[in-house]
Amino acid sequence: MFDVIISLDSNGFITTIEWKNPELQKSLGDIWSAYPGAVFSDIPAFVTNPDEETICWNDEEFQYHRFEMPGGESAVFLKYNDHMEELLKAALDIFPESIQLYDRNAMAVYFNNAGLSTMDFPHNEIKHKHVLELFEVDADYSTVLTALRTQNRIANRFCRYKARSGASFTTVNNAWPVFRDGKLLGIVDTEMNMEMVEGKIKELSRIEDALKESRLQVNQFSWKSLEDIPAESVAMKKLMIDAGRAAQKTENLLISGEEGTETELLAYGICNTGLRKDRPVQVMNCAAIPEELQEQVLLGTETGNEDERTGLLEKADGGILLLEEVSSLSLRAQSILLHVLQGDSFRRTGGSDDIYSSFSVVSTTSELLPELVKTKNFRIDLYYRLSVCPLYIPPLRERRKDIRNLIQERIAANENLSIFRNRFSGISGKALQYMEAYPWPGNRKELNYAVDYAMSRGKGPEILPDDLPAFLTDNSAAADLPDEDFKPEDLKKAVEKFEQTYIRKTMNHYNGNISKSAEALGLKRQSLQYRLRKSRQ
Repeated sequence: MFDVIISLDSNGFITTIEWKNPELQKSLGDIWSAYPGAVFSDIPAFVTNPDEETICWNDEEFQYHRFEMPGGESAVFLKYNDHMEELLKAALDIFPESIQLYDRNAMAVYFNNAGLSTMDFPHNEIKHKHVLELFEVDADYSTVLTALRTQNRIANRFCRYKARSGASFTTVNNAWPVFRDGKLLGIVDTEMNMEMVEGKIKELSRIEDALKESRLQVNQFSWKSLEDIPAESVAMKKLMIDAGRAAQKTENLLISGEEGTETELLAYGICNTGLRKDRPVQVMNCAAIPEELQEQVLLGTETGNEDERTGLLEKADGGILLLEEVSSLSLRAQSILLHVLQGDSFRRTGGSDDIYSSFSVVSTTSELLPELVKTKNFRIDLYYRLSVCPLYIPPLRERRKDIRNLIQERIAANENLSIFRNRFSGISGKALQYMEAYPWPGNRKELNYAVDYAMSRGKGPEILPDDLPAFLTDNSAAADLPDEDFKPEDLKKAVEKFEQTYIRKTMNHYNGNISKSAEALGLKRQSLQYRLRKSRQ
């Protein structure tokens, strides 16, 4: 129960410190080892608050109890205060739903702020009161009592009832029994009023509409094959050789690359090439689907029309399941996918029929899955299943020779878009130099933005340096680019011209004040006057 026991002799000197909490000993043990032999009450780091039965050590708070023994000796029992109760209460108060906790006898233990305000209860009036003392509700239909009686979850029960205060409520309730070592501890009950329910319905409707739209929308890369992917750099040529080999196989394929490398472009290219090109492809953008809906999208459901009922796992039978941003799959969805890949059956949500499906998986990710495996955010067994054939798309900064072709491809893609008033056929040599000098942290997506910006600003038929975004022309690496308009001349004359220009700008900055200009330039006043006279000759 206690983390530390400090024994004191009859004069208040510390004789021993006994640690009951190994983790606390790791952090404090070395420092406290200096305390035996000191008078406990004289140690300035300890500040005792007897009224609250707490003691602080350098702002760390402990619950404390002092036990006096015969002979004048005593022991101080300390329990580290991690403020878990306060943190849990604060967490519960974040939720807009009413959250109510009851013990195994249906006696109220805690209501969050939403529960108190919705039911119009002062906090001190609910604790240790039976649920039937708080609400006028049929005991046989009470969500809390039903969950206690059956020891099962009660889901989405529609309830009408009155509080003892006289207020009437219509809510949708959920209740979960809580166990410890197989013994029932109590019930967690949540309640949403009809306004909250309507908000949830609208939110789910928006998500459903987005899912339907994504199913109908033809992906911009869905028609492309490997031959349509520009590859002039050595890195991309090697990748295309590996991708061509992967297209002739049916093993699971994992394509990774930095954000913006458009891993999905290579995924579609492989799916539309070789042995895979005639197989049906089912696509799931894992990052676009909320975690709570991923399970239903994969498994399907027993409600709705046949197309809506059939999940992607079932539709992918005999074909390919393309998972974009697979790192966004929830751990629950990862488990479902793993079981199916292992040959196990699955059931639609709410269904009872066992379904088997066989397919290959092509996955893309902009995150390092091995790092997610280390942090327990991605299953290692699923990672091994998905990465039978791994491919990595190098970032744009490592394949600058591809930039010209990528620019031309983007110009061609924008050709018939009405938002671009002027026609473009290419990019000037100087503008291309700026583009090739930039490191492109956003990779191809950032490059596409830069081309779109230049086409919306320029007059054509070529993209010129003045058309480019400022972050390209202000790039320090661009200073080392060859200048088409540069004409070499005698170095001494060039230095003199620079000096005259720089002095003139400094004088203008200080409104012709020679003293201030000389000080800024690190020159004596007479030296600056001499240079000014010389420049006028």
